[in-house]
Amino acid sequence: MDREDENRGITESIYLGEAIRNMVAADGAERVIRHVNIDVWRKFFARLGMKEIGFSVSSLSQAKLVAEKFSCGSSCTFDMDGKSIIIGWKGTPIESLLAWEFS
Repeated sequence: MDREDENRGITESIYLGEAIRNMVAADGAERVIRHVNIDVWRKFFARLGMKEIGFSVSSLSQAKLVAEKFSCGSSCTFDMDGKSIIIGWKGTPIESLLAWEFS
C-alpha cells in the first residue's frame, strides 16, 4: 500500500497507532498495553480450568478470502499456532485469535 493511500492512513491511525506509540514511546507507568507471548495466555487460562478450542483449516481459509477482498489484503498474513490463528501484517504478527471453553 502506498504511503498516501487513505485506507493505510486510517488503518495505521485507528488500529495500530496507539499500540505502536505505547511500545515505542511509553515506559513505566505510561505504558498501558503489555504484550505477552501467546503461551502465557495458554498457561493462564489452563489454570482457570479452561481448554483451547481449535479453529478449522476452513476458518483460516475464510479469513484469507475476506482479506483478499481489500486492496491491502495481500499484505495480511494468517498462520496457525497450535489451535490459534495468528494475524499478521507482511509476516509480522499483530494479533492472535483463540477460543476457549471450560473443561
